[in-house]
Amino acid sequence: MRCVRAGPDFIDEPERYGNCGAQIVELPLERFPGVNPGKLRLLADRAGLRTLATTAPAGGRGLPLLERAVLARLDYVELPLETDVETRGRFLAKSRKSAVKVVLSQRSDQPPRSAETVLRTFQKCARAGGDLALVSCDVSRADDVRALREASAAARRQGIPHGLRGSGGLSALAPLLGADLVFGDIDGRDEGLDIGLLSRISPATRLCAVIGEPAHPEAAPGALNEFFRRGGLDHACIGLRPGPDGPGALARLLAEMGFLGILVGRPFRTAMASGAPAPAGGAPSVSVVRSRAGGLAGFDTDGPVLLRALDDSGIRVHRRRALVLGTGGAARSAARALRSRGAHVAVAGRDLRKALEAAGGAGARAARLASVPKILARSTLLVNAIPSAPSGLVPEECLRPGLVVVDLDCSPGASDLLDRAAGRGAHVVGGRAVLAKNLAEALRLFTGARPSRRLVGDILDEALRRAARSKKNLAPDQNY
Repeated sequence: MRCVRAGPDFIDEPERYGNCGAQIVELPLERFPGVNPGKLRLLADRAGLRTLATTAPAGGRGLPLLERAVLARLDYVELPLETDVETRGRFLAKSRKSAVKVVLSQRSDQPPRSAETVLRTFQKCARAGGDLALVSCDVSRADDVRALREASAAARRQGIPHGLRGSGGLSALAPLLGADLVFGDIDGRDEGLDIGLLSRISPATRLCAVIGEPAHPEAAPGALNEFFRRGGLDHACIGLRPGPDGPGALARLLAEMGFLGILVGRPFRTAMASGAPAPAGGAPSVSVVRSRAGGLAGFDTDGPVLLRALDDSGIRVHRRRALVLGTGGAARSAARALRSRGAHVAVAGRDLRKALEAAGGAGARAARLASVPKILARSTLLVNAIPSAPSGLVPEECLRPGLVVVDLDCSPGASDLLDRAAGRGAHVVGGRAVLAKNLAEALRLFTGARPSRRLVGDILDEALRRAARSKKNLAPDQNY
């Protein structure tokens, strides 16, 4: 059963929730002060949804609200397991008399201790008389997901109806672990898997993931899912945020879960190079990971697709003097690719130590950002790999005809570099062209399909428009 939490707009637009892919609507009763639960039930009926009443805390003000929900005959009510035995017994009796099912739950903002502790919680809820046992916890590490997955499998074997609800960077994986009650997100209100996407995922669906922030974090998963839809492929892409155990641990977990692969964004590309080494070895960063029988294979696509974008624009790289801004994975990959074509490359970063490290792996020179005007005066190619780069980073007088400017960031409102460069007569190459080629390469590695340039461009443009409407911008990256 797929559940989505109602927002304040549920009162005016209940049908919207009925069309989002959910089967149950969670009604946090405190979110609707002064609204009779009976009215909420009628609105849910109008939307064709079953109802789950929740409140926090159960004692004091919370319990009377749940009792009103029982009188209104909502389908499910959530009661905390820690409710005292006498109160819980009376509540269960009233609920059964009204044919309302009780979800006994244990909520925590901590990760699960082990699969055994989660299973014991399920068992306690079942023994206490709950119709369904629910565990809510933080899901940020790969081992958290493994614990929930193992506990859910054991509960199924023991015939315990149960649900899982997660918070944290890997909470989108919680609905995929086989529980009877799972929770999805609508409009990015909560952490978790989009309810519409969740409704389209079946046991046969092939999955891939986006971690970190590609050139545009909202557009990448949307574009991949739209390509799968148009191509009639039973595939889905979900966004995840690696925890303290790092991207390599997450990559190994996703391989265990049967994921096809991962599109890797900042700031995880460099760290992923050790977690999923490239087949040829020596890559400074990994932007795509593919699962295979022998383990994980990493691919550095950022640099190669940059070269293709320059080729498509008629830009000859050989013997050019190039300046790369940034020291992260994309910057390292760009510097390495340009060097492979015979360019003379300098890498500039805020931290000289990081710049030396990035430049050394590519056979380039290193510099501080303060040296940008001096180096750029002798350069004919500028590649910006700093997300949301400040306007003053590249002075106006450095932008001129004959200079090629590439900005790898294409998030809305991220930088005015390309506009300023075009206004000064420079040749500009936008991050959208590079991102489109990166997505096409990821699709090839995940599915074997080779989508047309026009198809990928159309899908990406629509995804960028949707992301712009959502008004979500990238947070500034400190890796420069």
